[in-house]
Amino acid sequence: MFSALLERASDNAKLRRPFMLLWRRAWRHQRATLATAVLVVRDDEGRVISDRDSLRLPFLELHGWAAITTQVEEWLTGLGETRSVALVAVDGAPGPLGVTFVYGAKYEKGTLPSTYAWLDMNVALCCLNEDDRRLLRLGLVPQNHAAAKFNQWREKRKESWASKSPR
Repeated sequence: MFSALLERASDNAKLRRPFMLLWRRAWRHQRATLATAVLVVRDDEGRVISDRDSLRLPFLELHGWAAITTQVEEWLTGLGETRSVALVAVDGAPGPLGVTFVYGAKYEKGTLPSTYAWLDMNVALCCLNEDDRRLLRLGLVPQNHAAAKFNQWREKRKESWASKSPR
Protein backbone atom coordinates (compact mmCIF):
# COMPACT_ATOMS: atom_id res chain seq x y z
CA MET A 1 0.00 0.00 0.00
CA PHE A 2 2.82 2.40 0.89
CA SER A 3 4.70 1.52 -2.30
CA ALA A 4 1.57 2.26 -4.36
CA LEU A 5 1.34 5.68 -2.69
CA LEU A 6 5.00 6.36 -3.47
CA GLU A 7 4.49 5.41 -7.12
CA ARG A 8 1.45 7.67 -7.36
CA ALA A 9 3.32 10.54 -5.70
CA SER A 10 6.33 10.15 -7.99
CA ASP A 11 4.17 10.04 -11.12
CA ASN A 12 2.01 13.04 -10.25
CA ALA A 13 3.83 16.38 -10.16
CA LYS A 14 1.17 17.96 -7.92
CA LEU A 15 1.66 15.30 -5.28
CA ARG A 16 5.43 14.96 -5.61
CA ARG A 17 6.42 18.36 -4.24
CA PRO A 18 4.22 18.37 -1.08
CA PHE A 19 5.18 14.76 -0.41
CA MET A 20 8.90 15.55 -0.63
CA LEU A 21 8.50 18.62 1.61
CA LEU A 22 6.66 16.55 4.20
CA TRP A 23 9.31 13.83 3.98
CA ARG A 24 12.16 16.32 4.47
CA ARG A 25 10.38 17.97 7.39
CA ALA A 26 9.96 14.60 9.10
CA TRP A 27 13.67 13.80 8.69
CA ARG A 28 14.67 17.26 9.92
CA HIS A 29 12.51 16.84 13.01
CA GLN A 30 14.06 13.45 13.71
CA ARG A 31 17.60 14.86 13.43
CA ALA A 32 16.86 17.75 15.80
CA THR A 33 16.22 15.52 18.78
CA LEU A 34 15.15 16.96 22.10
CA ALA A 35 18.03 17.67 24.43
CA THR A 36 18.68 19.55 27.64
CA ALA A 37 21.83 20.59 29.41
CA VAL A 38 21.96 20.48 33.21
CA LEU A 39 24.61 22.37 35.09
CA VAL A 40 25.98 21.22 38.45
CA VAL A 41 27.93 24.18 39.84
CA ARG A 42 29.76 23.76 43.15
CA ASP A 43 31.63 26.23 45.29
CA ASP A 44 34.51 25.68 47.72
CA GLU A 45 32.10 25.05 50.60
CA GLY A 46 30.36 22.15 48.82
CA ARG A 47 27.14 24.01 48.00
CA VAL A 48 25.39 23.71 44.63
CA ILE A 49 23.39 26.19 42.58
CA SER A 50 19.64 25.67 42.35
CA ASP A 51 16.85 27.46 40.57
CA ARG A 52 15.36 29.80 43.18
CA ASP A 53 11.70 29.39 42.20
CA SER A 54 11.38 25.67 41.55
CA LEU A 55 14.25 24.09 43.53
CA ARG A 56 15.70 22.41 40.45
CA LEU A 57 19.16 22.23 39.00
CA PRO A 58 19.73 24.89 36.34
CA PHE A 59 18.89 23.52 32.91
CA LEU A 60 18.86 24.76 29.35
CA GLU A 61 16.68 23.50 26.50
CA LEU A 62 19.03 22.91 23.57
CA HIS A 63 18.13 23.25 19.93
CA GLY A 64 19.58 20.96 17.30
CA TRP A 65 20.95 23.57 14.92
CA ALA A 66 23.80 24.93 17.03
CA ALA A 67 26.72 23.20 18.70
CA ILE A 68 25.97 22.10 22.25
CA THR A 69 29.22 23.50 23.64
CA THR A 70 28.48 26.90 22.09
CA GLN A 71 25.03 27.02 23.68
CA VAL A 72 26.39 25.96 27.08
CA GLU A 73 29.22 28.53 26.96
CA GLU A 74 26.75 31.31 26.14
CA TRP A 75 24.58 30.16 29.03
CA LEU A 76 27.53 30.16 31.46
CA THR A 77 28.50 33.75 30.72
CA GLY A 78 25.44 34.89 32.68
CA LEU A 79 26.44 32.94 35.81
CA GLY A 80 29.62 34.78 36.70
CA GLU A 81 33.09 33.35 36.86
CA THR A 82 33.22 29.58 36.68
CA ARG A 83 36.24 27.43 36.05
CA SER A 84 36.86 23.86 34.95
CA VAL A 85 33.57 23.44 33.13
CA ALA A 86 33.39 19.97 31.63
CA LEU A 87 30.89 17.48 30.30
CA VAL A 88 30.50 14.93 33.07
CA ALA A 89 27.77 12.59 31.82
CA VAL A 90 25.26 12.00 29.07
CA ASP A 91 21.94 10.65 30.29
CA GLY A 92 19.22 9.19 28.08
CA ALA A 93 19.00 8.35 24.41
CA PRO A 94 17.67 10.11 21.31
CA GLY A 95 13.94 9.80 21.31
CA PRO A 96 10.80 11.40 22.71
CA LEU A 97 12.32 11.94 26.17
CA GLY A 98 15.54 13.34 24.77
CA VAL A 99 19.12 13.41 25.96
CA THR A 100 20.44 15.23 29.02
CA PHE A 101 24.01 16.51 29.02
CA VAL A 102 25.29 16.98 32.57
CA TYR A 103 28.02 19.62 32.91
CA GLY A 104 30.03 20.15 36.07
CA ALA A 105 31.68 23.42 37.03
CA LYS A 106 33.45 25.05 39.95
CA TYR A 107 32.25 28.53 40.93
CA GLU A 108 35.09 30.98 41.29
CA LYS A 109 33.69 34.31 42.45
CA GLY A 110 31.21 37.02 41.65
CA THR A 111 27.59 37.64 42.43
CA LEU A 112 25.05 34.99 41.61
CA PRO A 113 22.10 36.08 39.42
CA SER A 114 18.86 36.57 41.35
CA THR A 115 17.20 33.59 39.64
CA TYR A 116 19.60 31.16 41.36
CA ALA A 117 20.31 30.29 44.99
CA TRP A 118 22.95 28.28 46.83
CA LEU A 119 21.85 24.99 48.41
CA ASP A 120 23.79 23.00 50.96
CA MET A 121 24.52 19.51 49.65
CA ASN A 122 22.43 17.79 52.35
CA VAL A 123 19.48 20.08 51.65
CA ALA A 124 19.85 19.59 47.91
CA LEU A 125 19.76 15.81 48.21
CA CYS A 126 16.60 16.04 50.32
CA CYS A 127 14.69 18.76 48.50
CA LEU A 128 15.36 18.14 44.81
CA ASN A 129 13.07 15.85 42.85
CA GLU A 130 14.19 12.34 41.98
CA ASP A 131 15.49 13.15 38.49
CA ASP A 132 17.51 16.12 39.71
CA ARG A 133 18.98 14.09 42.58
CA ARG A 134 20.16 11.46 40.10
CA LEU A 135 21.64 14.13 37.82
CA LEU A 136 23.27 15.81 40.82
CA ARG A 137 24.96 12.54 41.77
CA LEU A 138 26.14 12.12 38.18
CA GLY A 139 27.47 15.68 38.18
CA LEU A 140 29.38 15.27 41.42
CA VAL A 141 31.55 12.46 40.07
CA PRO A 142 35.10 13.79 39.98
CA GLN A 143 35.91 14.90 36.47
CA ASN A 144 39.09 12.84 36.39
CA HIS A 145 37.08 9.71 37.27
CA ALA A 146 35.55 9.45 33.79
CA ALA A 147 38.91 9.99 32.14
CA ALA A 148 40.48 7.32 34.35
CA LYS A 149 37.75 4.82 33.45
CA PHE A 150 38.22 5.57 29.76
CA ASN A 151 42.00 5.14 30.02
CA GLN A 152 41.55 1.79 31.80
CA TRP A 153 39.19 0.64 29.06
CA ARG A 154 41.62 1.79 26.35
CA GLU A 155 44.53 -0.07 27.98
CA LYS A 156 42.49 -3.27 28.18
CA ARG A 157 41.58 -2.92 24.50
CA LYS A 158 45.23 -2.37 23.56
CA GLU A 159 46.22 -5.50 25.46
CA SER A 160 43.52 -7.57 23.79
CA TRP A 161 44.46 -6.25 20.34
CA ALA A 162 48.14 -6.93 20.99
CA SER A 163 47.40 -10.51 22.01
CA LYS A 164 45.30 -11.10 18.88
CA SER A 165 47.69 -9.53 16.37
CA PRO A 166 49.90 -11.97 14.43
CA ARG A 167 53.61 -11.57 14.98
